Amino acid sequence: KKYSCSASVDHHRSHFGDFNVRFFRYLANGQPSLALVRGSGAVDLRSLDSSLPNDLTEMIKGGEALKAHIGKVADKAGTAVVRNRVTLLEPFPAPSKIVCIGLNYQEHAAESKLAPTAFPTVFTRFVSTLLAPGAPILRPKVSTALDYEVELVAVIGAKAHYVPLGSALNYVAGYTIANDVSI
Repeated sequence: KKYSCSASVDHHRSHFGDFNVRFFRYLANGQPSLALVRGSGAVDLRSLDSSLPNDLTEMIKGGEALKAHIGKVADKAGTAVVRNRVTLLEPFPAPSKIVCIGLNYQEHAAESKLAPTAFPTVFTRFVSTLLAPGAPILRPKVSTALDYEVELVAVIGAKAHYVPLGSALNYVAGYTIANDVSI
């Protein structure tokens, strides 16, 4: 089976202290930019403070100090961004790893006509298979149909190895959604 994955994302949600924030990447004057969602609107993040990153990967690397700073400037006046008037971009254009879990619930295994497994199937995706929201999904000529699923994506924000179950969520920097497409 060959796969492609479209990161058709509405938002990337991160945990910033006592509040959750949402971001989306978009194209502004030909350059990738980051918008901070506030209520039913959004503002360009760098219009709040030009020293802020316009990349979610850099934001995660900024750690607690950056999160605290964004919390302080989040309510400042900034340049409005209207989502349906900009070109949306994938939240993470070049993630270092894309690890996927398959057949992780019985209904999906049954739908796929596969026997349930004792452990979920682990597989990878490649960065080259990511698409921006709304980008066309190309069906290979060898396929007559596409299968798709909406997936919850957990963005891991720190190196992790043999993490105890009770500590696992401490490594999650945020969440996004993806349209997982296979042939």
